Amino acid sequence: MAEVLKTLKRFYTEDGAILKHVVWLVLSFVCVILQMPSESGNTSVLSVIFGLVLTIYTFGYNSIIMHNRFEEEGKSRHINIMPEFDQLPFKIFGRAFVLMIVWFIYSLLFLLIPILGWIVAPFVIFVQVAYSKEFKTEGLYNAALIVKFLRLFWVPAILFWFRLFLCGLVFVGVLALIGFLSGAFDIMSIMMSGQIPPLLIAIIVLIQYFSTVLGFVSAYGLTDIYLKKWDDSSY
Repeated sequence: MAEVLKTLKRFYTEDGAILKHVVWLVLSFVCVILQMPSESGNTSVLSVIFGLVLTIYTFGYNSIIMHNRFEEEGKSRHINIMPEFDQLPFKIFGRAFVLMIVWFIYSLLFLLIPILGWIVAPFVIFVQVAYSKEFKTEGLYNAALIVKFLRLFWVPAILFWFRLFLCGLVFVGVLALIGFLSGAFDIMSIMMSGQIPPLLIAIIVLIQYFSTVLGFVSAYGLTDIYLKKWDDSSY
């Protein structure tokens, strides 16, 4: 847990971090507001488009975080790991698009295997880690890579994800407690008024935002595991 908190602290204390977090908080707010049901009970096409664009951008953003972790390895001084806001994340996504489609198909095939598929599928994320090292896809289309990922990263990745889950659970728990004590989760009141309380919207926005931040921490942490455990042995 200490390592997760240390990484989380770094995301808030490096140069220019606060402004970047404000931007991500605003993006989370816009995403939540657009997803709120309209009078017809449906979400708008705009919300779908915005969510898709934000997902694409976040993929590229996380890939840059992974790349920066690779770049700082062996250096005596830390570099900023949070990227600037520009078009680069879109370009990085574009370069990896075919690779992601292929591994999405692989993942669906993995999931056809009862129980085992659900254990294997999360380790597909290490394909993104490997791609982010130099933003090259060569050698990453081989489905047998998943065997090597499992062999090398099984224990440290599971432990890391568990700690990350606990961190998120504590955050959500605190927000849930605030919501219950304030009455923001009063379903009957919401149904009668037909309006979502501003505090409940704020809580949803904060959960959306912090989920994104934990995604950054995950990107950094998984790359750290890759750096420490990867070897060039066969599958």
